[in-house]
Amino acid sequence: MARKENPSPAVLQVAPNAALEHAGKAAAELALQNRQVADEFDDGFPFDLSRLIYKFRTSRDAAGRNLFDMGCALLVIKENVPHGQWTDLLEGPLDVHPRMARRLMSMAIKYQRGSKRDKLSVLGQTKLLELIDEPDDDLDALAEGGTLHGMELDELQCMTVRELRERLKKKEQREKSLEQILEQRNETIRDLREAAEGFTSGADAEREKAQTEALAKQGTESDLSIQKLVRLVDEIERTGPTASVRMEARHTIEWLAQRLTEACANAGLGGFDILGQPVEPGWRREQVALAQSAAVQMLDSKKKSPKR
Repeated sequence: MARKENPSPAVLQVAPNAALEHAGKAAAELALQNRQVADEFDDGFPFDLSRLIYKFRTSRDAAGRNLFDMGCALLVIKENVPHGQWTDLLEGPLDVHPRMARRLMSMAIKYQRGSKRDKLSVLGQTKLLELIDEPDDDLDALAEGGTLHGMELDELQCMTVRELRERLKKKEQREKSLEQILEQRNETIRDLREAAEGFTSGADAEREKAQTEALAKQGTESDLSIQKLVRLVDEIERTGPTASVRMEARHTIEWLAQRLTEACANAGLGGFDILGQPVEPGWRREQVALAQSAAVQMLDSKKKSPKR
């Protein structure tokens, strides 16, 4: 019997026009992105790796080191070379640590020419590099006449780089200490609540725990918001505001107090005497006790640590 021929396998047809169109679109988008980077950070010059390496090295070796131009050169190079080549360039002709390269590029982006942060250039490039990790909104406020961590632009300008670095370091240490205190407080509160569960039934204990935690969370957030508002009003007062702004600040605080009273009345929660005898909820007393205990521990550890 004659042998049957096997049918030819199906061939997947790919529309070449669609593939070419997709590749062309991707190439056009990449070219546009490269052009935008060149316009913003290289005065619109066409990409030339040798020229940019030379620009980076001369900016680094020049008196005063032009950190901004160094960052601009790095941005354009990184945008146009593959990742593997970028790493080789950092270790080779550019001779710069990857972390420093990232900071320089961030500096070029953060303090672009023509932006509102141009006013911060009076601080000098080294100080601007120290401020690179500060939030954009805070730097914008500083450039517009506000303060950064309570410091005005003139005060920052008079500081040495070392003094600025120490102030920023102390701020970071305070924030870390506060985070540790809050974490320890939360852990202790959890332990206390777990121990207290033995005195109530299971369902009641769960409900009481959830309600108390919700009160503590909302109360703490509201307290922080109030403190933030008071600090803002105090800062406004210290800057010598106009009579109109001073009135707006006072009315803001009075309005919030009135809103709290009205909200309680509308919800049928009468009988609150806001201006009467001071009171403090149990969860707040726990927070204060824990914060005081943590502060004592910190002082004891400082006393025990050897003096340099």
